[in-house]
Amino acid sequence: MGEQPMLLYTNTMQIRDTLTPDAFIALAIQWNQGSSWSENVIRGISWNGEHSVRFGTDEIWMAIEEYRGGEIIAVRYQKTDEDDTAWISDFVMDFADWELTVRLYQNFLPDKPGKRRSTYFVPPYFPRLLIDHGYVLEDGSLPVAYEPILIRRENVSLFSDVITGEQQYRLPVVYVSRTTADGVPIKASDLAYQLKGAAHVMVQESVSLDPLIRTVCHGKNTYHGAVGVYLPDGRHYRFFHGEEACPDRKLFRQVFFSVVRYWKDQPLPPLRTWDSIHQAILLEQQEAEPEVSTPAQPVQVAKDEAVQTEVVQPQTAKAQPEVADGQPVAPEPEKQADSPTENIRASRSLRERIRSLFSGKRFGGDET
Repeated sequence: MGEQPMLLYTNTMQIRDTLTPDAFIALAIQWNQGSSWSENVIRGISWNGEHSVRFGTDEIWMAIEEYRGGEIIAVRYQKTDEDDTAWISDFVMDFADWELTVRLYQNFLPDKPGKRRSTYFVPPYFPRLLIDHGYVLEDGSLPVAYEPILIRRENVSLFSDVITGEQQYRLPVVYVSRTTADGVPIKASDLAYQLKGAAHVMVQESVSLDPLIRTVCHGKNTYHGAVGVYLPDGRHYRFFHGEEACPDRKLFRQVFFSVVRYWKDQPLPPLRTWDSIHQAILLEQQEAEPEVSTPAQPVQVAKDEAVQTEVVQPQTAKAQPEVADGQPVAPEPEKQADSPTENIRASRSLRERIRSLFSGKRFGGDET
């Protein structure tokens, strides 16, 4: 068993209701089969419409699990490199809330002491497929895209509305200003492509727009090559251009990881990780298990008691749900003969009971 995986990247995307479970699984398989890196491709995949299936070997595999009660399909892809570094990509699609959670982990085996975790990674390509197929909802007036928005004189209000609070978005907004020499401090197109829909990236068209932008933003904007990151919760960060040459690689990393940290800090609803789906499926299976009756025990009758014996009702033993977070789930009360409460059961659906079970639990990068 390896170390606890480290969460590198996560993002939640709102999806149109035109996406079907079959289309989602087909895109996940297309994502793997169309990889430009041949060593990442799983050989011999033959999908016949199954919603619970596994492909590959111990070194490289993809598994698909369907949680029927929760209308959720989870996909996990894992590849172990020659140095025993495991890269894990999870895509959990909730068809009840129409949200997709994307996560990327890195993991090592315990027999590799001193091995450093890599801080350089490329987020999964999968969100781009969903964007290209038109399955991702807009964020207010802005599309969710992997290309930057060029701020011109005609659309300067797109940026000023963020600064003044006139417009709020679900995603962070990254604004890249021009240097005094009219250069771009970082490659905004590369940043937008790497984030893959995790933020809106805006880039100033020309340094000549400085006076206009400063006026409409009441002097609160970033300028002279600085980059501003504006978060949905009202916080914002300014990162300054420190290298003479453009692009500034250090500045790029600072901006990129500020967005990544924001998403990693966001709490997830229940049933949005691979592990939570596995636990939900196990609980569902236990709920469906038939009751197992134990033989009735004979009643001992004393010699001086009446010969008539009381009929003993057989005791039933039902498999108990799995223990989660150290808190056992209370067993259901035994049925009582001729009791008016015999047919009374919890009215909550299985999905609601599982949500209650996992409520308050935050699935971070250390849970798989």
